[in-house]
Amino acid sequence: MIRVFPDAESLSSAAADLFVQRAAESIEELGRFAVALSGGKTPRRAYEILASDPLKDEVDWPRVHFFFGDDRYVPTSDELSNERMARQALLDHVPVVKEHIHGIYRPDGPESSAKAYESLLRAFFADGAPQFDLAYSGLGPDGHTASLFGDPAPYLADPRWVIPTKAPVGAPDRVSLNVALLAGAQTLAFLVDGAEKAEALRYALTPTDHPASAAQVVAARAINPVWYVDAQAAALLPPGTA
Repeated sequence: MIRVFPDAESLSSAAADLFVQRAAESIEELGRFAVALSGGKTPRRAYEILASDPLKDEVDWPRVHFFFGDDRYVPTSDELSNERMARQALLDHVPVVKEHIHGIYRPDGPESSAKAYESLLRAFFADGAPQFDLAYSGLGPDGHTASLFGDPAPYLADPRWVIPTKAPVGAPDRVSLNVALLAGAQTLAFLVDGAEKAEALRYALTPTDHPASAAQVVAARAINPVWYVDAQAAALLPPGTA
């Protein structure tokens, strides 16, 4: 499903509404809601909306478990940390259970953090399929999603759920969910805004036997991908796509 919004604000509002909807459905069915959060400015605005009236009173927050699709390998006090951003925008403003915030960072290095996070996830999902009820992800102008950069082939060949990765720019050391865990989410919501992402979006939605970007691979394998994009990002999509 592809939904096109006039601007990033309306996109973020719809992404927040999706959280509320999926949380209610999962809590009714499973007694809890497991969500993987994303970094970036568009998710941040969605989190701020969730933490504000009227939506903040429409979620059973103590039943929500928060995970992260990826993070830079920096302490949570660092301004580059996705976890720090999520806490500032959402988690510090709603009545979550602190033990239900499952951050990625461990002080012993990216490899150790990846192993520890995978162990945490395997324990959490021990009684069922390793499936987030909702995962948010973004799209970079270079076609990356989460912290999966460059040639997607190594990620597909790697059986690990969580992997250390390297970013070509910015903080180089990252830890990311691998393709299978992202794609396996019951709902995988890509949030994409800005004209600089139009070409990457067009490519990610183009079927091919030889994908060259992680976003294309994840989207092709996703159980239920939904694309929330603004008009600028959607500029190169064929007419009638949405």
